[in-house]
Amino acid sequence: MSNHERDSLERAILCACLQEPQAVDELLKAGLDKKDFLDKRHQVLWRAMTAMVGRGQVVDPLTILAFLRSYEAEKHAGGAEYVSELLHDVFIGGGSMAERCLQWLRSLRELAAAVDDAAGTAQRRQVELAHSALERDASSVLTYPIATLAKLRGGWSPGEIDFLAAASNSGKTTLLSTLARRWVGAGRKVYYAGFELPAHQLRLQWAAREAGLLPGDVVSGEYLTKPDGQSVRAKVQVALKEQEERIDYLRCADASFVDVKGLRAMAHEAAEWGADVFIIDHIDHVEGTGDLHGQSRQVVATMLELAKSTGVRFLVATQLNQQGLSQDFLRSHRPVREEYIKQGGHKKEVATFMIGLARALRKDVTKEELKAVRDRVKEIHTIEEPYTSQVNVMKHRHYGDRVGSVRLLAWERGEYTDYLSPEERKAGAIMRRNDILMHA
Repeated sequence: MSNHERDSLERAILCACLQEPQAVDELLKAGLDKKDFLDKRHQVLWRAMTAMVGRGQVVDPLTILAFLRSYEAEKHAGGAEYVSELLHDVFIGGGSMAERCLQWLRSLRELAAAVDDAAGTAQRRQVELAHSALERDASSVLTYPIATLAKLRGGWSPGEIDFLAAASNSGKTTLLSTLARRWVGAGRKVYYAGFELPAHQLRLQWAAREAGLLPGDVVSGEYLTKPDGQSVRAKVQVALKEQEERIDYLRCADASFVDVKGLRAMAHEAAEWGADVFIIDHIDHVEGTGDLHGQSRQVVATMLELAKSTGVRFLVATQLNQQGLSQDFLRSHRPVREEYIKQGGHKKEVATFMIGLARALRKDVTKEELKAVRDRVKEIHTIEEPYTSQVNVMKHRHYGDRVGSVRLLAWERGEYTDYLSPEERKAGAIMRRNDILMHA
């Protein structure tokens, strides 16, 4: 039942009562109560009518308004303007208005019963879904394939959106690529939309990393100028062959320009294919309509609707504001904050889990070294922890106590992995979960 249908019946009943006083008596005998009305104005009018009948007063448009004024309740019933509006409802058909009122009351109650039944069904369905979620198989639970991130995030349910925020050239694509390849290696299906590179170049980068080579050398063709060029090519060819064997688990979208319509098409393709994760690198390339803020809100709202309707997990990269970075270029070496992110507020609203990625500074860096870098006396790499990045939790809908946590990740042979201290690396220690809490 629509609200419009119910409102029409309520208005019709009250209109009849205002024109034929006997209708009020008949409806009272039939048990009409203020609870039968949804509109608050209609409830007030019916209470006034029943009170007047109880006092032996005649109900008509003038007396009802006078009664309401005496109790300072006229505004709660919509005033004289609304009563006049009710009187303009036109009734067609034979018989008295009282008889038609009883028919309308029966229709009103039938509709209300149908709504109650639908609402009850919906609530029972919610409980059934909650049972299904509780009893799902352990294999349906997805975690991040890097132990440090897995511990921060925990289990990842279908239909949830995770955000990865970082400055340009801070390692977003490398981290997303690492996660994609490891999920695929574990038998998970990943749909990857990389909007910064054509799909074939992205696959070439992945193959270079898998071969333990520098992606830049391979993609740019620099390797051809080196003595071992043919050997490099052979290694990458093997890695590309392995990718070909995994196309049933890794699908790349090939689109340099994407709008909201294109995003919908990709999400539905990912869902129909059975993707466990839809990776978007990065969302700020997707265009909407209106000004920049309006476009971003439209894109994010569309993404939320798609995640919920398809049940696919979304892992979405987003950029930081370049203006803020230009004012303080060390910002890309600090834990990411919401205000650093492009249109970060509404992105955080829809996120289940949001992390920032930044390059890590040495633990022993001094104030003097920081000043020297800011003054351009020293290069920034002199104060960085080699091959190390940091991630910080900005939001976690399920584990709020993890917000603010900062952990380290290592970068080895073109991939991210769990961090080991220099001492552990020298000792050849086995990779472990990173439980070192750093302070932002």
